[in-house]
Amino acid sequence: MIVKKDLPRLKKDALFIICSIGLVVSHYGLAYIFLVFLVSAWIILVLTDYVRSGSFSVLHSKISFDWVLIYLTVLFSWNIFANQAAAFNLLSQRYNLVVGSLGQFFNPASRGTALEAVGVVATPTILNQVSSYLFIFTEFLIVLGFVWLLVRRTGKGFSQEYMVLAALSIAILILDLVVPTLADTLQITRYYQTTLFVLAPFAVVGGLKILEHVPRVKHFPKLKSKYFVPILVFLIFVPFFLFQTGFVYEVGHVSNDVLTLNMHRWSDLEFYDVVADSREVAGAVWLPEHLNVSQITVFADSEASEVLVAYGLIRDGHIPLLTNGTAISGSNQFIFLRPVNVIDGTVEGSSLFNSSQLLPILENQDKIYSNGGCEVYEGVP
Repeated sequence: MIVKKDLPRLKKDALFIICSIGLVVSHYGLAYIFLVFLVSAWIILVLTDYVRSGSFSVLHSKISFDWVLIYLTVLFSWNIFANQAAAFNLLSQRYNLVVGSLGQFFNPASRGTALEAVGVVATPTILNQVSSYLFIFTEFLIVLGFVWLLVRRTGKGFSQEYMVLAALSIAILILDLVVPTLADTLQITRYYQTTLFVLAPFAVVGGLKILEHVPRVKHFPKLKSKYFVPILVFLIFVPFFLFQTGFVYEVGHVSNDVLTLNMHRWSDLEFYDVVADSREVAGAVWLPEHLNVSQITVFADSEASEVLVAYGLIRDGHIPLLTNGTAISGSNQFIFLRPVNVIDGTVEGSSLFNSSQLLPILENQDKIYSNGGCEVYEGVP
């Protein structure tokens, strides 16, 4: 919408307001990423105009100062008054985490999920390896296409605003690779998915530039330009699509991250780490209906916290990890067991252990809730 040229200004303003409100109230992390994009792009465009004309023009034609003010107003109003500054607190925690990790600059492991984006992490099968190579090659095409347009200044069809947004996207990805733990704040996949909205066309440009410079081979005339796009599609983008959607893995009977294709291969432990059991949800809902959740502490395994926060309304800091050495000392402390703990006999913490190791702890507590899969125990003073 920002770079679309033939959209009337009034419609663009109305759509921008609607999109801003929708983004801010639905996705906090992405809202702040877009804030960085919007403000940085506006500053760069204003400075570019100053270099060209010698005067500042804060009301840029494509990214106006009004848009910046509108978005800032929507974002901060929601987070201060409706969200009680929770997003600010989370952002502050992530900032402190990144700053505290700067001392690990020369430790490659500190890049976390960013290593996956450059293929450093070992792959379990040959299909995963091929997928990794395809992924890295598309990234190479993106960089090649962007640099080519930037150096040759022949970005036909790419406006100044688009190139600025693309430069910011690449800068964010580079920072994810360079700054320790930055990629883990929102995970590298989310950064990449977000920036890909802008960067995807450059992969086509990069691929076309490679094909244009394929050397002439004996008995084979130089490729005609009309074949470039079909070749690029069938050799790179179709295989890339089939790998990313999990189709190739399913045909090859290889485990993958596509839930709809891979769930039948999972154990209960793997399945319920991703999908919440209805009995677990019912147990979490029961808590605020019968207890003052603002004054209690609920011990649970590492995979139960999201359900307890979402359905039990338990504050994240009030859900300590349940271990085989947990000590319950008062009636305001509770133990929450989910179906994997009760039925499958497994508890997930810093490591896996058998639920039977909790028996010495539970025998001295009162069971106050059970639905056949989820149990809640209250501490006895």
